[in-house]
Amino acid sequence: MSKTFEFLLASACLLGTECTVQPEPEDITRSHNVIAVLPMTGSFAGKGPEHLKAIQLGFDAIEKAGGVDKPIRVFVIDAANNTALPAGENCQPDSTNTLCRLERQIDELSVGSTRYIAAIFSSTTGAMKSVAPTALVEGIPFFEISSGSGLDEVTLTTAANRTYSFALRPLCMPEPEVTANLLASRGSTPGWENVQILRGNQAHDKMHARELRTSMTTLGQANRILGADVEVPNDGPFEPYIDAAIAAGAKVIYFHLTGDAPNLKFMQAAERQGFAGKLVTCGMARRKELLNSTAGIAAYLSNNNNNTEGRLFFAMRGPVESPSYGAFVQDFKTFSGFDADTFSPSGYDAAVLIGLGIAAAGTSENVALRQAIEASSVGGTKFRYGEVKDALAAAKRGEDIDLDGASGSLDLTLDPKGVLGYSAVGRYYFETVVKSADFKYQALATPNDIR
Repeated sequence: MSKTFEFLLASACLLGTECTVQPEPEDITRSHNVIAVLPMTGSFAGKGPEHLKAIQLGFDAIEKAGGVDKPIRVFVIDAANNTALPAGENCQPDSTNTLCRLERQIDELSVGSTRYIAAIFSSTTGAMKSVAPTALVEGIPFFEISSGSGLDEVTLTTAANRTYSFALRPLCMPEPEVTANLLASRGSTPGWENVQILRGNQAHDKMHARELRTSMTTLGQANRILGADVEVPNDGPFEPYIDAAIAAGAKVIYFHLTGDAPNLKFMQAAERQGFAGKLVTCGMARRKELLNSTAGIAAYLSNNNNNTEGRLFFAMRGPVESPSYGAFVQDFKTFSGFDADTFSPSGYDAAVLIGLGIAAAGTSENVALRQAIEASSVGGTKFRYGEVKDALAAAKRGEDIDLDGASGSLDLTLDPKGVLGYSAVGRYYFETVVKSADFKYQALATPNDIR
């Protein structure tokens, strides 16, 4: 890896407090510049450094494979402050707002109206919502490598050009369909009869509830849903709504709330109110508080069941299990010291695709790079994880390549309506909490995962 790349990563966030780098003007055109907006501090600080390492490992693979024509430089912005600006207020020079810091970084990597920025990464929903509209309006290839709730839900400005959006991790919106499949498969099982839908008031919550109801209708299961969706305040209190669901005879509560903390509060309220049925959701992050047997609610969520299923069921999405994924997990641990999470492979694959795209296009100009990234993921000669050197050489020769990365088969395709941008299909499955020697999350054997 070049010393330039190493230095910018260190200066950008690991050794400084501002978490951004001010380039010298004459250096802007001497490198391929990438911006990474990651939660290095704040409530999601556990994810930012890990995902930065995944990106770094991907560019490191490109460097070791022979590199591209110019150094790749990464400018890291800490996404700790994602608070929306008040209506009508513009960014101030000293603002710590994530969007404002991104705008300053874009200006510093520009000459006139020309942006010398190959691509922009984000990680976590807050970072994505702060930067995606700007990246897509600017026409800069954009990668959300984490959950990205909202990017696939048409909540961004209509001026955003989604053809510059790349999602290597599975999208959120198939989760309600997966959830409906679970509910349908348990329809004749005692304790799964009646379903109450409780949802928050945010777009993410409304769309998931709507898609769940639509899928249940398609599966002939609409009669199991108790009346209309019940909208609850996203931050609670939840007790009155849980009491009403119990009184209505709900055996299953499907709940959807935006944010990890509200999910935890809801389940704690369900325990306090004595709800004895099943709790079903999707898009919920595993939180250590749930499995802390002293302060958490693992005993309630597992229903003290030490077999295969507890009380809580939640849809998950992630990379397809494969030898490539297993090799990545080991390599990532050696490189970074981190255990790979669900989205680490997406950061790695995105970085590799950007490097291959630059090599294939011979430039990081946005239109050409966007097209080269898409072309490098589907069709042509197959290259798998660990074969970056051969893939890069083929790309430089102008050959058509098809990269299968740590995430599995990427095969990025553009949504025909242009709403979702380019996306790859991943793995969707269900997990539950069970009590073994210690409480743990366990994947369900049925229904089978879908891809």
